[in-house]
Amino acid sequence: MNYIVNIVLILCVTLASSSTSAQNWALPHISVANVRTNPSHSSELSTQVLMGTPLRVHDKISDGWYFVEMPDGYWGYVIDNSLTVTDDEYMKKWRDAPRVIVISNREVKAYSGEKDNVTVSDLVQGDIMEGSIKSGKKRTEVTLPDGRTAWVDTKDVMSLDKWSRQNPDASLVVSTAAAVMGAPYLWGGLSSKGMDCSGLTKMCYYRNGLILMRDASQQALTGTEVNENDLKKGDLLFFGNMVTRRVNHVGIYIGDGIFIESAGRVRLNRLDAVDNFFFARRILGGGESKGITKVINHPWYFNQEN
Repeated sequence: MNYIVNIVLILCVTLASSSTSAQNWALPHISVANVRTNPSHSSELSTQVLMGTPLRVHDKISDGWYFVEMPDGYWGYVIDNSLTVTDDEYMKKWRDAPRVIVISNREVKAYSGEKDNVTVSDLVQGDIMEGSIKSGKKRTEVTLPDGRTAWVDTKDVMSLDKWSRQNPDASLVVSTAAAVMGAPYLWGGLSSKGMDCSGLTKMCYYRNGLILMRDASQQALTGTEVNENDLKKGDLLFFGNMVTRRVNHVGIYIGDGIFIESAGRVRLNRLDAVDNFFFARRILGGGESKGITKVINHPWYFNQEN
């Protein structure tokens, strides 16, 4: 009798475990979803994730919060009404599906029809949706992660496959940063709606198809260190506490001793006007390395060939 009971219990646990593990992926279905340090709206905003960013679900907490892992290895809690939770089978198909990514530096819209202007969702640079761009069409039909269909202006999107195969370009890093000049500083922010210092650098390199680590202190350990006298456009400049020697700020060098940073707002600053500059790191030119990943090679975005 006990043997039979044990078998039943094992089967129940196995089935429950299989059911839970099957729903182990999520895609944000709003333009920018907030990630918290704890499962509460009052908890600190640690970062954000963009529409269509693949997330690994590790646990579902009471009150509708999911504990997720992001493609850069960052962890946090996202409320369920921002996510479409799915399984391995769906994600395999999603990775092979034709998709588009928003490349516009400004906030744009997804509309309910090819010719109308009824908004289905707002969109920011980096948002990913299923869809194929057709030559000559002013708008492209897309499917949002939660299954909603919409239309976006074709000029504002690019094929995800084409985008992910682009050659990283320092000029594109700089122009992306320049395009959001004046945007407000937001602790944990990662989009043109508002960003912190490392959110700005991460966003600008993501426009080049590269995934950087999330925090300035993490980014400071990536790439190649360069001498202050050998700075090039796109290099990351790191600043910190002169007493503790800890990195707590990052900016993007644009030439002639000037850099762009998010400090109060996205703005210009001069190296000779600051006294807490530590060192610079070069992200471009060295290929992939620890903490620098091409989207095309990330198995969460594309099924990798064996």
